[in-house]
Amino acid sequence: MRRVYCTGCLFFSLLLIVVMTGCVQSSPSGKWLENRDGGLPFKNRTILPDHTYYFIGNEVTPESIIAVDNRYTLKTRVWSRVDITRKMLDDWMFWIDTRLSLTCPYYGGVLLAPGGDKAGIWFSRKLISVVKTPEPGVLQVYAPYNTSGSLCGRQESWDDR
Repeated sequence: MRRVYCTGCLFFSLLLIVVMTGCVQSSPSGKWLENRDGGLPFKNRTILPDHTYYFIGNEVTPESIIAVDNRYTLKTRVWSRVDITRKMLDDWMFWIDTRLSLTCPYYGGVLLAPGGDKAGIWFSRKLISVVKTPEPGVLQVYAPYNTSGSLCGRQESWDDR
């Protein structure tokens, strides 16, 4: 039995897929950018005015902390908002400092909106995240992560056992 293929149908199907995927609109992307200056306010225990603080993890020893400029609203299901105090920031940094780990230290950086505008700062053991702006003035910051091949990624997989 001989199969008959419709090359016109195949071409049309591929063209339709390309057109449909090109029409899907995604949110403009910002950046989770590692930057030494981004972590300094945390290390210096400085609370930034006009910023709202969020964390992931335990409230005593958070895995990740962000401070979002109040010009932006954070749309999230993973970050917990906290009314930061100097004592809370001091306690966080005390536990982070005593949890010294040469294999998985905390890093700092900046959150950038799609146009390159600084939208906040971050401090985390995890170096990768996705930042999107679904609409003007609204940020979505996904839970940060490490690659499985990194030292922190390997340490986390070991800790999860």
